[in-house]
Amino acid sequence: KRARRLAIGADAVREAAAGDHAPTILVASDAAAALRLAEVRAAQADGRALAWGDKARLGDALGRGDVAVVAIRDAGIAAALRQAIGLMQTFGSGSERSPG
Repeated sequence: KRARRLAIGADAVREAAAGDHAPTILVASDAAAALRLAEVRAAQADGRALAWGDKARLGDALGRGDVAVVAIRDAGIAAALRQAIGLMQTFGSGSERSPG
Protein backbone atom coordinates (compact mmCIF):
# COMPACT_ATOMS: atom_id res chain seq x y z
CA LYS A 1 0.00 0.00 0.00
CA ARG A 2 2.77 2.44 0.91
CA ALA A 3 4.54 1.71 -2.38
CA ARG A 4 1.40 2.82 -4.23
CA ARG A 5 1.07 -0.56 -5.91
CA LEU A 6 -2.59 -0.90 -4.87
CA ALA A 7 -5.62 0.94 -6.19
CA ILE A 8 -8.36 0.71 -3.57
CA GLY A 9 -12.04 1.15 -4.42
CA ALA A 10 -14.06 1.08 -7.63
CA ASP A 11 -12.93 4.46 -9.00
CA ALA A 12 -9.27 3.72 -8.29
CA VAL A 13 -9.59 0.27 -9.90
CA ARG A 14 -11.09 1.83 -13.04
CA GLU A 15 -8.17 4.28 -13.21
CA ALA A 16 -5.59 1.55 -12.65
CA ALA A 17 -7.12 -0.67 -15.32
CA ALA A 18 -7.12 2.20 -17.80
CA GLY A 19 -3.50 3.12 -17.11
CA ASP A 20 -1.84 -0.20 -16.30
CA HIS A 21 -1.45 -3.34 -18.31
CA ALA A 22 -4.04 -5.72 -16.88
CA PRO A 23 -3.66 -5.44 -13.10
CA THR A 24 -4.76 -8.30 -10.88
CA ILE A 25 -8.09 -7.49 -9.23
CA LEU A 26 -8.92 -8.61 -5.68
CA VAL A 27 -12.66 -8.71 -4.94
CA ALA A 28 -14.40 -9.22 -1.61
CA SER A 29 -16.75 -12.20 -1.69
CA ASP A 30 -19.72 -10.06 -0.61
CA ALA A 31 -19.10 -7.28 -3.15
CA ALA A 32 -21.90 -7.89 -5.66
CA ALA A 33 -21.70 -4.34 -7.05
CA ALA A 34 -17.99 -4.76 -7.80
CA LEU A 35 -18.79 -7.72 -10.02
CA ARG A 36 -20.66 -5.37 -12.34
CA LEU A 37 -17.52 -3.33 -13.05
CA ALA A 38 -16.22 -3.91 -16.57
CA GLU A 39 -12.67 -4.03 -15.20
CA VAL A 40 -13.58 -6.82 -12.79
CA ARG A 41 -15.39 -8.79 -15.50
CA ALA A 42 -12.35 -8.43 -17.79
CA ALA A 43 -10.06 -9.61 -14.99
CA GLN A 44 -12.34 -12.61 -14.40
CA ALA A 45 -12.30 -13.50 -18.09
CA ASP A 46 -8.48 -13.24 -18.20
CA GLY A 47 -7.92 -15.16 -14.96
CA ARG A 48 -6.62 -12.04 -13.17
CA ALA A 49 -9.40 -11.82 -10.57
CA LEU A 50 -9.07 -13.18 -7.05
CA ALA A 51 -11.78 -13.46 -4.40
CA TRP A 52 -10.83 -13.07 -0.77
CA GLY A 53 -12.68 -12.44 2.46
CA ASP A 54 -15.55 -10.04 2.76
CA LYS A 55 -15.56 -6.23 2.54
CA ALA A 56 -14.91 -5.79 6.26
CA ARG A 57 -11.99 -8.24 6.30
CA LEU A 58 -10.43 -6.77 3.16
CA GLY A 59 -10.80 -3.28 4.62
CA ASP A 60 -9.20 -4.41 7.88
CA ALA A 61 -6.25 -5.86 5.97
CA LEU A 62 -5.77 -2.49 4.28
CA GLY A 63 -6.30 -0.38 7.39
CA ARG A 64 -9.60 1.06 6.15
CA GLY A 65 -13.33 0.61 6.49
CA ASP A 66 -15.14 -1.77 4.15
CA VAL A 67 -13.32 -2.33 0.83
CA ALA A 68 -14.99 -4.17 -2.04
CA VAL A 69 -12.32 -4.17 -4.74
CA VAL A 70 -8.56 -3.58 -5.10
CA ALA A 71 -6.32 -3.50 -8.16
CA ILE A 72 -2.81 -4.85 -7.60
CA ARG A 73 -0.39 -3.07 -9.92
CA ASP A 74 2.71 -5.11 -9.08
CA ALA A 75 3.17 -8.57 -10.62
CA GLY A 76 5.31 -9.79 -7.71
CA ILE A 77 2.76 -8.75 -5.11
CA ALA A 78 -0.03 -10.29 -7.19
CA ALA A 79 1.87 -13.58 -7.48
CA ALA A 80 2.55 -13.71 -3.73
CA LEU A 81 -1.10 -12.94 -3.02
CA ARG A 82 -2.26 -15.69 -5.39
CA GLN A 83 0.03 -18.15 -3.62
CA ALA A 84 -1.17 -17.09 -0.16
CA ILE A 85 -4.84 -17.33 -1.14
CA GLY A 86 -4.19 -20.74 -2.68
CA LEU A 87 -2.54 -21.96 0.51
CA MET A 88 -5.41 -20.64 2.63
CA GLN A 89 -7.89 -22.46 0.39
CA THR A 90 -5.86 -25.64 0.55
CA PHE A 91 -5.09 -25.68 4.26
CA GLY A 92 -7.72 -23.38 5.72
CA SER A 93 -7.18 -20.00 7.32
CA GLY A 94 -6.66 -21.35 10.81
CA SER A 95 -9.87 -19.84 12.14
CA GLU A 96 -11.82 -22.74 10.67
CA ARG A 97 -9.88 -25.35 12.63
CA SER A 98 -11.17 -26.75 15.86
CA PRO A 99 -9.04 -26.17 18.97
CA GLY A 100 -6.75 -28.89 20.19
